[in-house]
Amino acid sequence: MNTQEIDVLSKQKALIDKIHDRELFMKGIEQSYYYEQIEDNRV
Repeated sequence: MNTQEIDVLSKQKALIDKIHDRELFMKGIEQSYYYEQIEDNRV
């Protein structure tokens, strides 16, 4: 995701409306771990 995409999403309030949503936060953490595992396997 580049800065232009983030800018568009923030103007649409797609990222802001759920800032205190614990489930969404935990999904982000899970995705981060998943991404790191993929990157570790490529090395």
